[in-house]
Amino acid sequence: MSHFSCTSGSQPLPLSTFSPKDFLLSQESDVNLQKWITHHVADSKSPYLPKKIQSNEDKSTELWFDVSGQVPRLLVPSDRQKEIFKTFHSISHGSFKPTYVSISRENFWPRMKADIRRWSRDCSSCQRNKTARATRAPLQQLNVPSDR
Repeated sequence: MSHFSCTSGSQPLPLSTFSPKDFLLSQESDVNLQKWITHHVADSKSPYLPKKIQSNEDKSTELWFDVSGQVPRLLVPSDRQKEIFKTFHSISHGSFKPTYVSISRENFWPRMKADIRRWSRDCSSCQRNKTARATRAPLQQLNVPSDR
């Protein structure tokens, strides 16, 4: 077994310990991910380009990536998505946007933006430490004195 890692800036973030072969099995057993891959491989006008790429950790294993951008993004199966979210989000318990940006650099799954938004909003630690928005009093007319 080896560590899969992803990066946050220049910092490697260890995900759970699992082999690339296990990750590939998760990719292949995820029915929704397989439907997504099949659809986008067949659609020449798709903005996504799923492709198998050799794993850095195990040269005998090829994992699914979306290679439509400058950096290939690992296609994350359903059973690994929450784990990746927790790994990135727990660094600083940032809001949706910084969490989404850091995850989406090197990872992708269908409906990722909605999942990350929901999980960020539902984070109990963030809710406990969230500061309440300051309420503003409504504008009122000021009475100007008529004489001194």
